[in-house]
Amino acid sequence: MESIHRKTMMEKLPLRRAFLLLEPGPVVLLTTAVLLWTLFLPAAREPASGSFHSRLEDEVLAEINRVRSDPRGYAEELRWLRSSFRDRFTFVDDGVNYLTQEGVAAVDEAIAFLQEARAVPVLAGSRGLALAARDLVLDQALRGGTGHVASDGSDPPRRMGRYGRLTPPHFLSQADRAAAGEVIAYGRDRAQAIVAMLIVDDGVPGRGHRRAIFDHRFSLAGVAFGPHPLYGWTCVVDLAGAFRENRR
Repeated sequence: MESIHRKTMMEKLPLRRAFLLLEPGPVVLLTTAVLLWTLFLPAAREPASGSFHSRLEDEVLAEINRVRSDPRGYAEELRWLRSSFRDRFTFVDDGVNYLTQEGVAAVDEAIAFLQEARAVPVLAGSRGLALAARDLVLDQALRGGTGHVASDGSDPPRRMGRYGRLTPPHFLSQADRAAAGEVIAYGRDRAQAIVAMLIVDDGVPGRGHRRAIFDHRFSLAGVAFGPHPLYGWTCVVDLAGAFRENRR
């Protein structure tokens, strides 16, 4: 079983400075998470018609499927990000300055990748995978952590196992038997910005998020979005090649 355990972030400068100055303890983190969830999340968590995802979560999945099905077309859209850089390492979006690690070079590299990439099949939504992703979002909202291992020690396959079973899609090779992965974006609250962040994969060696987005073995995805006390927002996407959900 393969699980992609990587993370990246483009730092939201004013937010990061404020929390570093506060040196938040557990009470501050918990209070901040509760306030964010109460004040800002209702619109994002509003369920889409007939969906287990919220409206924003559905938009993230749709955006991922757009880039999977038409990478060359998406390369042109990614140019909006390049044009928003005000210097080599900082770009502006919605009036906020974001600091990157690699700068505009990472965006250029992502555009070049998309122009040569082959389309892969779109992902179907999975309620079980969405619940597994939501477990991590809630854990990090309450405790302020980052990364793919929750405070209880659970990794993506273990969280997925709470809601179903990873099953072999076919038996062509051992590597394809139970493909599973997870990607995380911090600090963004729009689907386009979230997916662009995962595709550029600034500061992540090997571009693990991008490789996961374009992995042909994945056919299912579950998305979860919620507040984060340090970075504002967390978006987690759990991916699987085949997943048999538990009976409700």
